[in-house]
Amino acid sequence: MKYIDFLALTMACVCVACTPDNENNNQPQEPSVTPRMMVLNTGNIYSGVDGELSMIYYNDTPGGLSDVSVTNNLFQSVNHRSLGKAPNQAILYGSRLYVAVDESNTIEVVDKDGTSVGSIQLAGNDQGWSSPRQLTGCDGKVYVTLKSGHVACLDTLTLEMDPMNLFLGEGSCPEGIAAVGQDLYVATSGDYTAGYRTTMARIDLTTHTVDTIPCGLNPTVVKTAADGGIYVLCMGDYYMTKAAVWRVDGTEPVEICNATMFDIPEGSNTLYAIDCPWDGPVVTYLRQDLTTDEQTVLPCRVTYPASIAVDARTGYIAITSYYMGGDYPSYNTPGYVALFDREGNGFGLALGIGIGPATVVFL
Repeated sequence: MKYIDFLALTMACVCVACTPDNENNNQPQEPSVTPRMMVLNTGNIYSGVDGELSMIYYNDTPGGLSDVSVTNNLFQSVNHRSLGKAPNQAILYGSRLYVAVDESNTIEVVDKDGTSVGSIQLAGNDQGWSSPRQLTGCDGKVYVTLKSGHVACLDTLTLEMDPMNLFLGEGSCPEGIAAVGQDLYVATSGDYTAGYRTTMARIDLTTHTVDTIPCGLNPTVVKTAADGGIYVLCMGDYYMTKAAVWRVDGTEPVEICNATMFDIPEGSNTLYAIDCPWDGPVVTYLRQDLTTDEQTVLPCRVTYPASIAVDARTGYIAITSYYMGGDYPSYNTPGYVALFDREGNGFGLALGIGIGPATVVFL
């Protein structure tokens, strides 16, 4: 695997951009390499491994991908400090990444080159916020769910927390969140002790009123489709009730497909899912047209899938994976990310990244 120095690459790009046009005439130019996606690695809090970012670079060519490379430990290298303990999710909103860092109780704001432009500390606040989980962007704000039962709001211009403070109740354990119009849809999963829930919260951002809508058992991730459909991954009880994706914007929730992870590219009505049941040896990779319900089984394969993301521009599918440690996936060793075209055909790449590869963000 070819590794590159991120700062050296940045300086090289700056030098090319600053060269007068008349000095470029008839001079051979080095091919540029484009940063394509960022991988958030959660680390392993039990082994004392903090989270990190990995940057993936490649160029599109008629024959596939070229100049593929990886920069691991990007955040530490650029900022000379740790990203934090147990980052759970990252989103790209505008030109920046927003990272929910659970155990460190922070929201990290990061430019696309890995530079931190703000670290918002939630510990010690008067609202009782703790353990940020997942995020969504809407109208210049980033909304974040917190394990403490809250939904909070970050102003992306000032990088200050908004006075809005919505408490969804003890034991609600809000996870996934998505915005549609002036409504937020929040997956309130509940927990093992108090019992998993079969409802979600819908928050009206104009009035800050909250109502509930039904869904499957243990909702955790929320995505939206181009037609306004709301889709939620419900993980079941990890025993009798299997994980599945449900559509919840109608009168009654409708189960769409069995899955343990999924993505819907922005502006699309197509769902990509992986079903990797905890008690089954068969892993299914599929694509589903949400307007016709037509399903296509894809030939994607990885060792033990951790997450899936689809590039809305190219249709490329990124799947992160653990390696196996005997009969079980190893959560203490670095994983990898594999890339596939829109039909699920692999590019022959297994790019080594960090420990606990949780989220892929296409840049």
